[in-house]
Parts: sequence; structure tokens; C-alpha cells
Amino acid sequence: MWDVHLSQFLPWERRGNVPDLPGLYCVAKETEDNLIYIGLTVQNLGLRGRLRQFNRSATTGHSGHAGGVTYSKRFGSDVGGLMVAFHVPYALNPNAV
Repeated sequence: MWDVHLSQFLPWERRGNVPDLPGLYCVAKETEDNLIYIGLTVQNLGLRGRLRQFNRSATTGHSGHAGGVTYSKRFGSDVGGLMVAFHVPYALNPNAV
């Protein structure tokens, strides 16, 4: 079994602080226990870019991130109360010791 250690949840407004590396991310609404999306990215955009796509799709309903489009349909365009936690695999994290 693998151990996946998530970062602390950050308020959505601070999603720009996540690394530009591939990894796993979890989006919660209002509380950390209320997970609404779990995603994985291996794109060159990294986590930060993928969260940017989620935000765009969530706030506009436009394509680019299927989870964001689904969010927009379910919750509307208000991303207030969202928070994000992430995990960058050790092998992909150049800052890991």
C-alpha cells in the first residue's frame, strides 16, 4: 500500500502557492471533510496550472476541466469556501530531502 501525505488545506484564494509540479489534488468545500473533487495531473502545467483550469471552468462553465464544469453545474460560479490540498510524489519533487 502507498502512503500519500497531503499538504494542509489552503484557502482557494491561495491556490497559486501550490507547486508547478505533477501531483494529486483534493478540492473541498466549506470544510476539509467535505471533499468534492480528487484529481491528478501529469501535465506540463503542473498542479497550479490544473487548478487554474478548474477555477476557469468552475466560474464560467466552459470546457477545459471536466471537474470544474461539473462544479459549475452543481454549485454555480461561486468558488467561495473552496480549499485545496495536494501531494507531489517524492520522485517528482526536486525539493524533497
